[in-house]
Amino acid sequence: MKKSVLLLLLAAMTTTVFTSCLGGENEQTAQINATMVQLRQDISGTEITKANYRYDIDYTNLRITITIYDEDTYAAAFVLENIPLQYDTNLGYTFQATSVTPVTASGAVINDFDISNLYGEFSTPTLDLRYTINGNINVTAIPDAATYLFSDITTTAADGSTYQHEDSYVNMSYRINSDSTLVDMTLYNVRFVGEMPLIESMTFPSIEITPSPAGNSFLLSADEIIPEISNTPYPSYKVTNFSGSVNPSFSAGSFFRYENVKCSFNCMEMNVSIDANMYLPNNSGSN
Repeated sequence: MKKSVLLLLLAAMTTTVFTSCLGGENEQTAQINATMVQLRQDISGTEITKANYRYDIDYTNLRITITIYDEDTYAAAFVLENIPLQYDTNLGYTFQATSVTPVTASGAVINDFDISNLYGEFSTPTLDLRYTINGNINVTAIPDAATYLFSDITTTAADGSTYQHEDSYVNMSYRINSDSTLVDMTLYNVRFVGEMPLIESMTFPSIEITPSPAGNSFLLSADEIIPEISNTPYPSYKVTNFSGSVNPSFSAGSFFRYENVKCSFNCMEMNVSIDANMYLPNNSGSN
């Protein structure tokens, strides 16, 4: 697979803002503010929620402090202080802790509340976090907007012939509100067949997103979609039978290197399948 020429910095995420300061000759800090989509799984099932996170990073002492805010009130729900931070040439910055005692915004210990098995990563294209609350609520948090730089798009015609288009990337934009759970998915620099003109951007709006039965990924589905090109609907490119998944796959050795998006749909009597990865798949397991 060819490498995309566009490497989107995390700062370009629409809901993620970087601020940094140099506090002195030997002091360097940064702050990441991000709205994140959460898979929250417990014995009763899995739900999708949304929360605002702030990551205060101390590069000098290799520590990170995480503040989680309530989405509606923007009040600090709890703070996880001074988590060890590491740098890996393949993974970027990673952080993990076996157990963390949360505190309030003023620093008071929150009794009867424990965070365990915390793993997180931030690097050029991604920011991810996983942790367990009180031993029985598993949370996986990913940004509500993310870019997948390496994608294969394969089209299968009615006669069985195939066309493969590489060097495209998929931007996933999650939108969640009180009465719906929707995803807008945009394909950039894409064509589905060789004679089709290259489309700079094509958006599939309002795709339904639900937790997978296992609670470890997001499922995408839509019976029918009218794509938009440059904000203009194109009924001639109507998409049907859209199905897919967003997989923030994880292992302690690789952190979130395996996360990807897979989907398929019918368009103009052809079947299109997309396999989009945050990193080059053949390098995703390296450490």
